[in-house]
Amino acid sequence: MLLVAFMVVGVMLLIFGLVVFFVDPVHVPDKLLEVLDRRASVVSMFVGMMSLLVAGAAL
Repeated sequence: MLLVAFMVVGVMLLIFGLVVFFVDPVHVPDKLLEVLDRRASVVSMFVGMMSLLVAGAAL
């Protein structure tokens, strides 16, 4: 069950990353792009912490 939850979160983050990647060619305002970049950084920090916890639990 927990593995499925992690997979769902991973897929959602992948989709979010792709959206942010393709936003720039659409000429989104710089301020909005800056906010999205900050949010993506925070999300990737939490994903890294979760990955560390999962790796620790696997050991």
